[in-house]
Order: sequence, then C-alpha cells, then structure tokens
Amino acid sequence: MDEFPSEILTCEELIQRYFEKGFNYQKILSFLSRYHGIEMSLRTLNTKLRAVGLRRKNIDYNIDQVRHRIQQELDGPGCSGGYRAVWHTLKIEGIQVPREVVRLVLKELDPEGVSERRSKTLRRRVSHTLGPNHSWYVDG
Repeated sequence: MDEFPSEILTCEELIQRYFEKGFNYQKILSFLSRYHGIEMSLRTLNTKLRAVGLRRKNIDYNIDQVRHRIQQELDGPGCSGGYRAVWHTLKIEGIQVPREVVRLVLKELDPEGVSERRSKTLRRRVSHTLGPNHSWYVDG
C-alpha cells in the first residue's frame, strides 16, 4: 500500500491522494499512521480537508465531462455495467459525481441497456468462427 512515499509528498498531498481514491476518513487516518507515521485526530483531518477545499457533499462537476466519460465507458469494456459500477469507475479516476447523476446520464445514453439490466435479461454474445479450434473463449 506504500504507493505514496512520505519523503516525497507532504501530509496534505497524502491526504488529498487518499481522499481522491475514495477512502473514508478512518481509512485515511489508518493509512497515514501505518504507512507514513503521521498521527492525527479525525477533527484535524477534517480541518486539513476543508483547508484544501475537499468535501464529500455538494460536489462540483462538469456534466459534459461526465457524459463524455460515461459514453467512453459504454463503448468500452464496461458496457454491461450498471450505474454503480460506472460511478465507481469514475470515482477511481478522480471524477466525483453523485450516483444519482450517473444513473440519470446512463439512462439517457443507454436506455436499452438500463431496461435489460433492470429486467435481468442481458443478451449473451453470439459468436461465429471459421471452424473448430479457430478461437477459444477462456471466460467460460
């Protein structure tokens, strides 16, 4: 877990990185203590987060950027994921947006996929090969 060496990054930078990765406050405190030797209280952490301008609620986001990134996800390997999976992918990439917004944008961009996921009747892929042993599927 020591992906942020403490001799390179300041305490505030470490807090910001862990915050952007989506860890809760107790986990951030635990990581700071265990991997970086930094002890602080929850109140001090909240003060430092507020000073940097980081907050969990009332998130500012660009809806066009979110819509574009969700469309990229639908065109790629995450095409069958639901809104929670897409939201989690955005969160890991540092794009903070409420889940409800992701759900609504996903419903707007892929209404057919949303209805299939809701009815739990996802279509299986149909594959055509040139002959036996021409292609193998490893995923089942």
